[in-house]
Amino acid sequence: MAEGINYVDSKQPFNTADFSQITLLNTSLQLWNAAIYTPTGGGSYWWAGKELRVRAFGKMTTAATPGNLTIEVRLATTDAGGTIIATSAATALAANKTSISWCCDCYVECRAAGGASVGSLFAWGEFKYDGAGALFTTTANNPLLLPASAATATTVDLSTASGISIQMKRSGSTAETVTAQDVLFQSLN
Repeated sequence: MAEGINYVDSKQPFNTADFSQITLLNTSLQLWNAAIYTPTGGGSYWWAGKELRVRAFGKMTTAATPGNLTIEVRLATTDAGGTIIATSAATALAANKTSISWCCDCYVECRAAGGASVGSLFAWGEFKYDGAGALFTTTANNPLLLPASAATATTVDLSTASGISIQMKRSGSTAETVTAQDVLFQSLN
């Protein structure tokens, strides 16, 4: 018996150019403008079992003393705002790398959508880079998993206008830059 036709729906807006380059700080920064989060905002978007894929591609440059990189999946529309729903381990970046390609692939599933403002989201994913580029000090960290451990659903307010935001921060003393070049929001059901 045929299962029928199912469609995977990519959400607008679709970017047509690189996003603005950001210089990483020791606080979390969004990789792209919050205006594109609208496809995942408000209480009518999420229901129990709803799953969203967020895939991003870009480039990163490190300087002489880059320190550690941490990647977060947040329900947020501001830098270091909202609620963290998955986070990587702080991982040592290699020094003096230029325009190394990376890809971050994350999945967010609604585990509960109860009441007017309470729900829970479960997120997981991976960040990887070109192995020859050696962006981290050890290739054992490629890919870097999110969350690093203790995966669990996070209680959030699903009624407010918000969105799924991939954010990064660093602990070093020099200026590392990241440019997201493409991002895809894809409703999986």
